[in-house]
Amino acid sequence: MVENTSESHCRMELLQCSVNVAYLKSLGLDSNVEYARREIIAEFEKAAPSSKSIDVSMPDFHGIDIHSQSNPHSDIELPEAFCQSAVAIQFPEPQKRPDLSHIIFGVSTSVDRLEESLDQFAHWASHSNAKFVVLLHAETASPEAISRVERKAAMFGIALMFEQSDASFPDRYYSLTRMVYQMRDETTKWCAMIDDDTFFPSIAVLVDYLSGYDTSQPHYIGGLSEDFNQVKAYGYMAYGGAGVFMTMPLLAQIDGNFDSCYSLQRGGDTRIAHCVHQHTLTKLVVHPRLHQLDMNGDLSGFYESGRPQPLSIHHWKSWHHANMTALAQVASVCGDSCLLQRWRLNDGWFLTNGYSVMKPSGNLKEDDFTMEHTWNENGAYLHSVEPLRPKDDAKVSYKLEAAVAENEGNLVRQFYVKRSEGANRVLEIVWRQA
Repeated sequence: MVENTSESHCRMELLQCSVNVAYLKSLGLDSNVEYARREIIAEFEKAAPSSKSIDVSMPDFHGIDIHSQSNPHSDIELPEAFCQSAVAIQFPEPQKRPDLSHIIFGVSTSVDRLEESLDQFAHWASHSNAKFVVLLHAETASPEAISRVERKAAMFGIALMFEQSDASFPDRYYSLTRMVYQMRDETTKWCAMIDDDTFFPSIAVLVDYLSGYDTSQPHYIGGLSEDFNQVKAYGYMAYGGAGVFMTMPLLAQIDGNFDSCYSLQRGGDTRIAHCVHQHTLTKLVVHPRLHQLDMNGDLSGFYESGRPQPLSIHHWKSWHHANMTALAQVASVCGDSCLLQRWRLNDGWFLTNGYSVMKPSGNLKEDDFTMEHTWNENGAYLHSVEPLRPKDDAKVSYKLEAAVAENEGNLVRQFYVKRSEGANRVLEIVWRQA
């Protein structure tokens, strides 16, 4: 996608000017809330430029009492002061979700974690003919729990094939290579080893990338840890949370050496790397947008960088916290490519779609590609996320806490929240298709 800074938007009439009090109450806010609203209309053109700026300002905030309404489940028509004219943004035509029948995804997890993960798996895998081989820790895998997860997966059109083991996580992870190989059929081209917190913002972009490889040949593709100190400690390999992608010819070679590689006392992804490098001539292909994200704490700098969309995101519910299910909702309006797209407003605020609305303390240009170093570690990032800029402790941020799809996904309400004592603020961005 070619980006430029030309304005590809215009003012349009609002579809509605209202707020659903139940949505605000679900955020756990006090009665008095400072509330603002902006409506964005997604328009599509085959060759639409992707602008980096929007000719609007941050809307004004007004106080409302969310507990004073007699009917807490109805929309409240808002005074004119709350709402400003909608802005339209042009996007390329969304890509259709590809058929994933040629990929088997391997996951080692527990029943509870898998159940939690299905909501974000649904963004990229629902009704796609994707196959999942799931190796469950036996202690977590009661028949009732498995049935519950199967019913939820069926709602999303996701096929799960379960196996159980009481082996350690590294052993279970490596064992997936044999299970996937044994479950392959004539259509299977790729094995994708993932963690239960691996998220693909656009599976179509990932599949397009993989289609450039000759699957009759062995290939081993993945991402390194962003911190080279981790690479020095654990090795040069495809890190599991970023996704490990292997063609069937390579998986056949691994399977032929399964027992000797299984005996290695190493982590699951490390064991795969050692098996590949010790028993085959295949070498790792590193894709820099497959992200392991071995960083703790505040990763707003990563998400707000305005760089090309990641192919994968990891550790989003453990080492750091970002709501991938809420982030993905807006794709039903503007397509997968708009997730994490960043725009600069004309008063210096930045909207990172599905993550935050923030204003840096200094002047940041719309095409600034430095990444704010917000996370805890001071590692070695030259090979991965440099160039960096120092953490901006004075920036103001509204983080996405919830998103709700309405009208069969043609309208999405995003709720960006800034919590502070006595002054909770909510910015609702309403997305709809033209």
